[in-house]
Amino acid sequence: MSRIRKPIADKVTGLRQRQRADGTWRVWWEPSTQQRDLGISSIELDAERPGWTITQARRLANRARQALKAGKAPEDADQIRRGGRTIGALIGDYRRDELPDREPATQRSYRGWLQIIEDKWADELATDITHGVMYRWAKTLQRERGATQAKRVIAMMSILMAYAERIEWRPQNSNPCSKLGIAVPEPRRRIVSGAELAALEAAAEALGDDRARATADAMRLSLFQGQRQTDVLAARVSAFRRIVTRTIDGDEIVERTNWVWIFTRSKRKTEGALPVHPENLPLVLRRVAQAEAAGDMDIPLLPGRNGLWTLDEFQKDWQRLRNRAAEDLPSCATIQYRDLRRTGSVWARQGGATKDDVGDVLGNTAAQNAQLMDTYMPASFETASRAIGAIRRPHDGKEKP
Repeated sequence: MSRIRKPIADKVTGLRQRQRADGTWRVWWEPSTQQRDLGISSIELDAERPGWTITQARRLANRARQALKAGKAPEDADQIRRGGRTIGALIGDYRRDELPDREPATQRSYRGWLQIIEDKWADELATDITHGVMYRWAKTLQRERGATQAKRVIAMMSILMAYAERIEWRPQNSNPCSKLGIAVPEPRRRIVSGAELAALEAAAEALGDDRARATADAMRLSLFQGQRQTDVLAARVSAFRRIVTRTIDGDEIVERTNWVWIFTRSKRKTEGALPVHPENLPLVLRRVAQAEAAGDMDIPLLPGRNGLWTLDEFQKDWQRLRNRAAEDLPSCATIQYRDLRRTGSVWARQGGATKDDVGDVLGNTAAQNAQLMDTYMPASFETASRAIGAIRRPHDGKEKP
């Protein structure tokens, strides 16, 4: 009979481990009877974070021993008595309860920000985090990490504090991250020029492999359709459909065949039905033909590496393409992938699309929100033209990057 491997291998006084019926493990620290008589309670720990769990168990065991020797609970026994409601424990519970409900790309970002918070505040009680403490930390983050990173980490801390309220680890309406008065960093307004787009496409041909060409396809799909990286990489051939529209022109009924991309946006869960831009139509037609030949219409639109890109793999390929383009046009080195979506919206406005049309394409609140309008759609003349059809490359290709 094989021996069951427990998640925590170290021996710590009071540390208990038990496997549940579903195969998961419960790990907790248990005081002795004499220690319990002093008011010290058992504390749930985290089987998925053995290092943190071992450290916490040892600290709890040491404090409990000191309390028993003194014949009374230690002055800082409040942490033990309240079940170890530390920021570290709070993060562990949030990772288990709510993080899995987020989109994969969001989970990835959240994990990084949560790690910064855990490194700083893991051993502090959730109730000890005050408005003043957060203000001073936010200012420190701004100096050490910059305004943008500070904003994101404090926003993550605010989410964590709201979760603490939901599970009653903090009083209601006590979020210490609200109304800090910290300056909001200027939104990024970088727009890709026609010359830079041409340089990136030339770089794909110069590299000469399928990965580079597929990366250029992804770039055009985001720019000319105005969609996020996650939705572009997740696109399936089956989401692109040929539809026939009928309009009356005098006494005649005019039929037109159009290709439409129908999908659910990953971030806001809104439905999108976008006409395929002429720049992307060759890609769609080619992949549809390949899918029909293979008898599988659910293949990825962008094959990437091994059939489907991961975010990390795509970022490496995008960096590779950008670096090659920068050899001929150095400004390409400063382009971020998210700039493509913004560029598409700006070019659409320059081509005559209304703000509402562009807002529908972006799938966010850009048509109503002043800051988003300023970021994605600088003032331009308005017309009733459709946003997708209005996106055009700059004519002369001489725009300054």
